[in-house]
Amino acid sequence: MKKWIIITGLIVLSVISYLFINSRIIDYTDGTPVKYMELPKEVQDSLVWRGRHDGCVSIEDTVIVRYKPVICFDSDYTMLYFDVGPWTFAHFLKRNSDGKIWKFKGIYNIPKPIVTIGDTLYVPSEYNINSGGRVDNNAVFYRHILK
Repeated sequence: MKKWIIITGLIVLSVISYLFINSRIIDYTDGTPVKYMELPKEVQDSLVWRGRHDGCVSIEDTVIVRYKPVICFDSDYTMLYFDVGPWTFAHFLKRNSDGKIWKFKGIYNIPKPIVTIGDTLYVPSEYNINSGGRVDNNAVFYRHILK
């Protein structure tokens, strides 16, 4: 029994190591600062709309639809997570067209929603940037070019 626990532990450790080593790393605070008013108009409108709808919509009081953490314009990205129980230890961004994966630096949560336009990534500089349906005109997003 103890032998199987050790083998299972080694397999899990190998998978975790693979995920951390075999990915590109993004430190979202190291990007180029861009003010909200400098973002394209469709991005501004999308952020305001999501803020007005508080992140979920009730459909006939039976189903709750949660918005995806990535808003994609001319691109196709998915947010992936490495969860253990209720804790999230890593956030990954996957480009669905070619399978490339980027890991966000650190084990903490990152501000959302993330906006992608082609291969350009915009990450909010702070949490709840679009709450209440308004975004401060001086709010800052960090721009990263994904290669």
